[in-house]
Amino acid sequence: MIKKNSEILFEEVQSRTSRQTVGFFRTVSVIFLAALIINVILQRGTATSFTYFLITILTVLIVLNLILPSNLTTQIRSDGIYVRFSPFRPSFVKFSWNDIEDVYLRNYDAMTEYFGWGYRIGPNGIGYIVAGNVGIQIILRNGNKVLVTTQRPHEVKDVLQKIAAV
Repeated sequence: MIKKNSEILFEEVQSRTSRQTVGFFRTVSVIFLAALIINVILQRGTATSFTYFLITILTVLIVLNLILPSNLTTQIRSDGIYVRFSPFRPSFVKFSWNDIEDVYLRNYDAMTEYFGWGYRIGPNGIGYIVAGNVGIQIILRNGNKVLVTTQRPHEVKDVLQKIAAV
C-alpha cells in the first residue's frame, strides 16, 4: 500500500516521443479511419484488397497510438523510490528504503545491457529505459537489480546524498 503522505523529494517525467510525433500519428490514424469508412460505403459493404490494406494500416496505427505516448515517472520520496511507466505499468512500483541494499547513479548502454528501450528484463535485471546513458541503479536486498533512466543525474545525486546523510 502506497502512503499518500510520503514527501516527494524529487520527481522526473521522461518521454521518448514528442507531442508532435504523437499528434502526427493520431492525425494519420483519423485519416486512415475516414478512408476506411469511405471505402466501405463506396464498396457497399464488399471488402476489397484495398479495404484489407486500410484495416491493416489502421491496426498498426492504433497500436502505435497506444505505445507512443509512454511516460516514465520517477519519484524519490521519503519512504522509497517510486517508478511508473505508463501505459505499460499504470500504477507506481515502490522500492522501499528498507528493501534497498544500495542505490547509486551509473552509466549504462541500453542495447548491450537491456537489448533496447522501454520496460526491459535483461541479464542485468529490470530496466526502465527511456533515453540517455545515465540511470539510477537500485540493488534490492533480495539480490534483484533495477535500473531507472534519468535526464537529471545531478539532482538525483544531490537528493540521494541528502537521504544518506539522514
